[in-house]
Amino acid sequence: MGEMQGEVSELTHFMQRFSWVDYVVFVFMLAISAVVGVYWGFMKKQTTQADYLLGGRNMKVIPVSMSLVASFVSGITLLGSPTEVYMHGTQYAFIMGAIFLMSVIMTQVYLPVFYELKITSNYEYLSIRFDNRVRLFGSILFAFTLIGWLPIVIYVPALAFNQVTGVDIHVITPIVCLVCIFYTSAGGLQAVVWTDVIQITAMFGAMALVAIKGTIDVGGIGVVFQRNMDSGRIEMPNWDPNPLTRHTIWSLVVGGTIYWLQANAVNQTMIQRYLSLPTLRGAKWAVFLFCIGISFLYCFCLYCGLLIYARFYDCDPLQTKLAKAKDQLLPLLVMDVLGEIPGLPGVFIAGIFSAALSSLSTSLNSMSAVVLEDFYKPFFKKPLTDRQASWIMKGVVVILGTLCVALVFIVEKMGTILQLTMTLESMTMGPQLGVFTMGILMPWVDATGALIGGVSGLAVMSWWCLTSQLAIARGQIVHSHKSLSTAGCTYNFTAVEDVVEESVFSEEVNPVLRVSYMWYTLAGMMVSICVGAIVSRINRARGTPHLPPAPCLLAPQLRRLYKEPPHPTDDPFISAYGQNKEACHVNSTSISMKPITESEEIKEKLHVSAVRLSLQHFGWFDYVLFVLMLTVCGGIGVFFGFVKKQSSTQDYLMGGRNMKLLPVCFSLVASFISGISLLGIPTELYIYGTAYVFTLIGTLLMSIIFTYTFLPILHDLGLTSAYEYLELRYDKRLRVFGSVLFSVYLMAWLPIVIYVPALAFNQVTGVNIHITTSIVCFVCIFYTSLGGLKAVVWTDVIQTIVMVGAMTLVIIKGTIIAGGFGEVFRENWNTGRIEIPPVTLDLTVRHTIWSVSIGSTFYWIGNVAVNQSMLQRFLALAELKSSKRAIWGFFGGVMFIVIICGYSGLLAYAKYHECDPLDSRLALAKDQLLPLLVMDVLGDWPGMPGIFVAGVFSASLSSLSTGLNSMAAVVLEDFWKPFFRPLTHRQTQIMIRSVVVILGVICVGLVYIVEMLGSVLQLTMSLSSASMGPLAGVFVMGIFLPFIDGTSALSGGIIGLLSAWWLAAQSQLAQARGLMQSSEKPRFTQNCTYEFDEIVHNVVDAESEVPYLYRISFMWFTAFGCMVTVGIACIVNFRKTAKVHNDHRLFAPFIRKWLEKDKVNQMYLKNIQK
Repeated sequence: MGEMQGEVSELTHFMQRFSWVDYVVFVFMLAISAVVGVYWGFMKKQTTQADYLLGGRNMKVIPVSMSLVASFVSGITLLGSPTEVYMHGTQYAFIMGAIFLMSVIMTQVYLPVFYELKITSNYEYLSIRFDNRVRLFGSILFAFTLIGWLPIVIYVPALAFNQVTGVDIHVITPIVCLVCIFYTSAGGLQAVVWTDVIQITAMFGAMALVAIKGTIDVGGIGVVFQRNMDSGRIEMPNWDPNPLTRHTIWSLVVGGTIYWLQANAVNQTMIQRYLSLPTLRGAKWAVFLFCIGISFLYCFCLYCGLLIYARFYDCDPLQTKLAKAKDQLLPLLVMDVLGEIPGLPGVFIAGIFSAALSSLSTSLNSMSAVVLEDFYKPFFKKPLTDRQASWIMKGVVVILGTLCVALVFIVEKMGTILQLTMTLESMTMGPQLGVFTMGILMPWVDATGALIGGVSGLAVMSWWCLTSQLAIARGQIVHSHKSLSTAGCTYNFTAVEDVVEESVFSEEVNPVLRVSYMWYTLAGMMVSICVGAIVSRINRARGTPHLPPAPCLLAPQLRRLYKEPPHPTDDPFISAYGQNKEACHVNSTSISMKPITESEEIKEKLHVSAVRLSLQHFGWFDYVLFVLMLTVCGGIGVFFGFVKKQSSTQDYLMGGRNMKLLPVCFSLVASFISGISLLGIPTELYIYGTAYVFTLIGTLLMSIIFTYTFLPILHDLGLTSAYEYLELRYDKRLRVFGSVLFSVYLMAWLPIVIYVPALAFNQVTGVNIHITTSIVCFVCIFYTSLGGLKAVVWTDVIQTIVMVGAMTLVIIKGTIIAGGFGEVFRENWNTGRIEIPPVTLDLTVRHTIWSVSIGSTFYWIGNVAVNQSMLQRFLALAELKSSKRAIWGFFGGVMFIVIICGYSGLLAYAKYHECDPLDSRLALAKDQLLPLLVMDVLGDWPGMPGIFVAGVFSASLSSLSTGLNSMAAVVLEDFWKPFFRPLTHRQTQIMIRSVVVILGVICVGLVYIVEMLGSVLQLTMSLSSASMGPLAGVFVMGIFLPFIDGTSALSGGIIGLLSAWWLAAQSQLAQARGLMQSSEKPRFTQNCTYEFDEIVHNVVDAESEVPYLYRISFMWFTAFGCMVTVGIACIVNFRKTAKVHNDHRLFAPFIRKWLEKDKVNQMYLKNIQK
């Protein structure tokens, strides 16, 4: 190449000389792969599912070993490893030590367990060792790994083809995929393995040709090593213990061993081939042959990296743009050294495509196994015929292949493929390795611990990996590379400055993100194991029973040490051990996870626990809909966080004060109502009747008062935090006091918001509440911290639509089943549930006409008119007129939600009027009534339970995101700005997002406390009233009582707060102890068709046990806090000289007129006196 002259663009075109012979060789390789698929698909037709997925479990060791090497390496290693050596030197070569360590651990620990169980999907192990939830979690992680990995696999050969032919990447990727889909869907595992054998031969042949011819061209092996030695590329092990260093002997051997374990020991694409061998001994031999083959291929690839530098040592093709991407270096070398020999570039490209086709076909085949075994069979009652199973598996291959082609557009924007691949795999497979390791090596870990550990590891690694890749894509992390030169170039090019002698890290980048990607898998595994072990110990300490694993589910080394439970025994959990142990001796396909049908319940008179379990048939389609909703929310956060980036604090917190009316109205309804109302209001009407619906009177009165008094003042002042008003009206002390009250309110309210959807999810799936709360919080923190108020509002719009749609579905189907509206109302009328609140002055009655009108007016003022999370949306509208319209839009939305939720409560009673699920313990908590109704009436419709749960989650995500965003505004505006130096824009962004993350994590922890308390609706209104009542009193005095000063207001607020919290705490304590019971409507269990343990209801003499004050209805709590605050402030201010604030904008409009009139009268009197 040294003799070439001209422009780099001309030279690039000259290098793309793929002749007709090369095309023939390339097409010949694709044709052979297709013919193998035809042969195994039609001539040697797969007769059973085991034939298709496992090759009949009688494959041979040598072809399986070759297949393992071919499918694992892919084009990622063939192109990525040479690039790694060219850019960073030979340090990466020491990862081969990790490969052999992995082989020892795998053959001695993991492989014997999987092989002895004779399973098709290795995730079946998780259901045997733990339960179906953990199995589903593992399968979902595998699916996400493949969806993230396969587009890279497809992209790599297209990149090489583009370099040697100039054909566009997005033209060639569909061709690769089409051929691969064809032979994989037709021929199954036999076709995959035998095409792999052909492809590995082409792969080695291609690399050998490049190495031999390239070495000859540069002058021999001595020249290759000398040039690389001079540039520092050939290097000894780096013993630096710093985890920030990209490659050290520690990260490559220790971190690399864990990486290879996840990639080989628990990866379905690899395990599926090992399990296709007839003996365990053969499977172990396959592991060692795989290690030898992979190491041999690595040596070829690494040598090619040295060869590339020896060839281009004085004219770097990256800086000259002769190679447009780093991973096109090897194809460039091929065209340089083999381009003049017809057919040899074709052999090389065929080798690269062979590697990619091998990996792609293996993964598609494995994914079809996972979908069939883990997503279909456990959740559908009807067994499939072989023909139906075949169509499902082939359909999965086609759909996933098509999806991967589309995702190539995203891969194209990322960094070098080797680091990108290992990073994305670590994100999901690290936690998955942790879950399998807990199952095999830690017998004391239970299913809940394993699941929470896995979810925690996934959450941590998702943030870590995605954020680090984002920083790399933005250029905030740039790793140093070896010296590159263009001094000897003989063609013209535009110089590109690319000298990075030391790694560059932006000061804005979190130090954690600088940790070497080689540690990611280990970090994900350790987070999962630590959290899983801790949760399991906590469960054990709380007395949660744990099914001991059978010895065959543990590593062989532990089986001798693990003591089996004694037999026989009456302990049901120890007896269940026998069932667990039996799984070791039978084929796992006999393990039934089929839900129990209703006819079976009635026929066999099952216990209520079995009936409860039968209603937890949340299908894969339900999970898809549920995950889709969470994904959409996350996507909106990414959109407003990066695509429509928030350029200022006002954009982040207030949406730039130019939000539109309709989405703000949607957001107000969605975030305020939350899942608390969706589950709490139906429960309220089911147990206590329709009196609660009349709280809409208070909502109406609040809307009128808010429109004409509070809102004009706060909007005209142009505030970010509503509590800035308190500083303007009184002084800085009141601003801090108001902000503290709001913070306390949020800390009490948000855990309930998180708890509610987890309660619903637990009822329909059986998934532990604390697992779900972690997921909710992670998704919400993600999109709120990224996208600010705009993300909050637009996710609210989507979530409101889902929420209303879910409730509408439940009402329509439930009413039809109940026999129509007339039947629903008749059953409720007969038991006195349809009623008007009594007209009584007794404050202890739960709902009276006075409490639902006057008391609820105070409640709504406290939770709308002075609540930052609500005011922030009203103030985000540009005009006062729009804000006033938003109030009435909010009122209409609340009225609609209360009515449909209330009707759902009546519907629940009509459905269960003969067999109350609370007394029979079919529903374990009062607020699980609606989820129970959903599973009962919609459970047979795939996707319908998913829509309902998505609706409840939507409501809670909306409320949570609003609360987090509002809290960020309060911390910044009220706790930082008044007392500390100004922050830069970047510092402000970090602070706001940190508040979101920290508060979200705290709320997850507080869910444990919420779980111990009463029904969520009463609990929410009680705790929120304790803080917002006194806060409403401070605002009321500010707006309506101009003579009250700061000291008086603060005194009243503090005493009001203490009084309200004391009242709420004592009331809730009495509730938790069972000392207070409101009068409930009658419920019956005489016609239940299942067995249950009778519950004895103790009638408590509340009057003798609890003081009258603590027994007043929770509907009066806000009014109590507000009136105590105002009363105390007036008393403190009584002897002081009245001083009115000079700025009359701080008072209600009618107060302003009175003050101005009074001022005129005083001036008139002074003139008369003069």
